[in-house]
Amino acid sequence: MLKSGKHDVLVMRFEFESLVQLAAFTFLGYMVVVNPQISEEFFATLSAWLLLLTVVGGGWPVSVPYGRPFKKLWVTGIVMTLLLLTASTASYALFIVLGLQHLMTIWFWVCANWAFVLDAWPVRHHTPKTAIIVGSVASMLAALALDYLLTLFSVKSLLPLFMVTQLAVAAIFSPFFVFQGYPFYRLWRQPRIGFAILLLSIAAGLGVTALPQNIHTLVTSLLSGVLLWSVLFSWSFAFPLTRQYGQPKRGLLTLPLVFVIAVAWSYSVSMVLPTPKSLWLSLYVVLPAFIIHNIFWFRIPFSPPLLLGMPPQQHKSLEKLFDWFSQIRD
Repeated sequence: MLKSGKHDVLVMRFEFESLVQLAAFTFLGYMVVVNPQISEEFFATLSAWLLLLTVVGGGWPVSVPYGRPFKKLWVTGIVMTLLLLTASTASYALFIVLGLQHLMTIWFWVCANWAFVLDAWPVRHHTPKTAIIVGSVASMLAALALDYLLTLFSVKSLLPLFMVTQLAVAAIFSPFFVFQGYPFYRLWRQPRIGFAILLLSIAAGLGVTALPQNIHTLVTSLLSGVLLWSVLFSWSFAFPLTRQYGQPKRGLLTLPLVFVIAVAWSYSVSMVLPTPKSLWLSLYVVLPAFIIHNIFWFRIPFSPPLLLGMPPQQHKSLEKLFDWFSQIRD
């Protein structure tokens, strides 16, 4: 057990490193977003595959927790990043040939809910390889079905607002972020927990779409910030200022902090980017960059990351982290 002084130093170091990550990823993300030669649909495809590989597939084949990392961790980072880029590029090219590139946003939406709300149920009961194969096919079929329904009801113009609202509320009550599943954890296990959160978040999404159309852009921008910071505050920064409390007090104190930061983030981004681009920056660039660096690259050269669902703790080396991974895997 670390002494209090050393623990505080590690906490401050962890949070400072997360700020460095944020600054670097935001700058690089801005350079990507303003480049007209890079398609938003490609980054939606990349984000969908990233969630399939990390949460649904558990990091298979060479990342954590279900894969077997190389001894040289930077090799794991290279291999998994190349695998992600290969799968994303091949899928995007195929969808262009089939004329289905408009599905990529919906595919990401499906994968995000499956990963963060349903915790990859029920494929977590299968091998990681099977989970990725079944997960990629099943999520794409679900995206096709949703696209057909949206076409029937002619509501695609409301999709960005609904999607961001639904995902933001889902992230707040997700087993991983802000309230960490409270109070839905009382439903005991998946899929009951996930379906309850889905119903609440879908109702919130439908309710927000009824707001006057002239504020849809503002609300979309704000809630994209809430979605991003629900994840970053809870995971990448490990609940600063609120980690010492239990739920629901931790969530009640975290939520207003997330909203304040999201307002500042959204306003700052809106000064340099239009709303569609700011949404792209938050969901398809900054958030994926954190996941790639934290899970594929083990946050190198910074101190070790936390796995989604891992209790917040400060550790000086990867040894404790790999102990946690081995418990999950075995």
